[in-house]
Amino acid sequence: MFKDKKVSEFLDQLASDSPTPGGGTVAALSASLAASLVSMVASLSIGKKKYMEHDELYAETIEKMKQYSEKFQSMMDEDAAAFDGVMDAFGMPKKTPEEKEARKEAIQKGLKIATESPYNTAANVVDVAEYARKMVEYGNKNAVSDASCALELCRAAFNMAMENVAINIDSIKDEVFCEEMRKKCSEMEQKLNAYLKA
Repeated sequence: MFKDKKVSEFLDQLASDSPTPGGGTVAALSASLAASLVSMVASLSIGKKKYMEHDELYAETIEKMKQYSEKFQSMMDEDAAAFDGVMDAFGMPKKTPEEKEARKEAIQKGLKIATESPYNTAANVVDVAEYARKMVEYGNKNAVSDASCALELCRAAFNMAMENVAINIDSIKDEVFCEEMRKKCSEMEQKLNAYLKA
């Protein structure tokens, strides 16, 4: 599991000729870093006399960001597994018409799973961005740069996830699935941008 690797080991594997981990895994990692930064700002704010009126928000933020960070760490492995599933499908035999059909169906199924994985990363990133924006506005002013950095990580994680969604959609034949995915992604992006520009 990627989350259990040393940073140096993860980076070495990322730099290798192995297709996983890739951009989707890095998107989830970036999202986890964002959540952790948001939690840090809340932790530097809670219990401080100057910011006492927002202690309930800080406590909620710390708990939520712990959950999100752990979720994103799991998503790092889920994204890699989804991509490996697509590669396995491409490796299926294709000598007979039946084999070709089974292979085609497996590829399409795998591509949908590989699309939903980064989509889920992006959807959760939007939630983290909401809390990051709150920490920019209500968090310890000595740590406002960290909250802003968390927002930038959210932007990067979202865009990386969207790149992975887009490249998979290009190969999916189910137009209803693709159109619905594009619509949901567009709505998410609008919501995210509201937090980034606020």
